[in-house]
Amino acid sequence: PVFADMECEAKVETGESMLVTDPKGELYESMAPYLESKGYDVKLLDIKDANGMVHSDSWNCLAEIEGDDLNAQIFADTIIKNTAGKGKQDFWSDCEMNLLKALCLYVERNPNIPTRMCEVYNLITKRRPEELDAMFAELPFNDETQAAKSAYSIYQQANDNVKGGVIIGLGSRLQVFQGKAVQDITNHSEINLRAPGKRKCAYFCVTSDQQSAFDFLAALFYSMLFVKLVSFADSFGFSN
Repeated sequence: PVFADMECEAKVETGESMLVTDPKGELYESMAPYLESKGYDVKLLDIKDANGMVHSDSWNCLAEIEGDDLNAQIFADTIIKNTAGKGKQDFWSDCEMNLLKALCLYVERNPNIPTRMCEVYNLITKRRPEELDAMFAELPFNDETQAAKSAYSIYQQANDNVKGGVIIGLGSRLQVFQGKAVQDITNHSEINLRAPGKRKCAYFCVTSDQQSAFDFLAALFYSMLFVKLVSFADSFGFSN
C-alpha cells in the first residue's frame, strides 16, 4: 500500500508497523525523522537505481530461505514470475525455476559458501553444465539435500542444448547481480523481516517508475516479508 503523510500519522497513533511503497522517496524523506522520534525502527530499501542503493539499508534476500524448502520455492517462483517477459510462464521458465531453486538451496545450506545471491549468480555464469551435474551428484541424499537434488533432477533431464539455454536465460534474469551496488545491498542484512511483528517498524521501499530492472527485488521483498510475518503470527497462534 502507498500511504500519504496523514495515513502514516494515523498508523503512528495506533502504534502499527507499516510498509510504505514510495516510488519517489519523498515519503521517506518527509516522514523518517518524525517516525524515529515516535520510537519507530525506520528502514529504507532503495532499489530505484544504483545511486539510490548507495543510501539504502541492506537486505540479504537469499538468507530469508533459512533452510526451508517452501521458502526456497516461493523465492525462486517470485524471481521467475517477476523477470519473465509479459508474465509468460513456459517450459523454459519452469526449467529455470527448478535450477534456481536448486542453486539457492545449495548455496544457502553450504557452510563453505557465503549466503549471498551473487554466489548463486557465479554458479550460473562460471560453471559449465557438466560441472553443475558433478556438484549435485556429490551431494548426499538426505532430508537436508532432498529438495535441492529433486529440483536439480528436473532441470538435469533436459538435453545439453536445453541446459545451455536454461543457464543463459537464468543468467540474463539475474544479471543485475553483476553490479556492485546490488551486490552490496544484498550481501548482508540490516532489515529484519520479522521485526514489524515484534515492535513498531516503518519500512520504506523506493522503486523506479521509469524502468523495471530491479522490480523483482521489490516483489521478493514483499513476498518474503509476508511469509515471515505470517509465520511469526502463526507461532503465537494468531489466526487473523
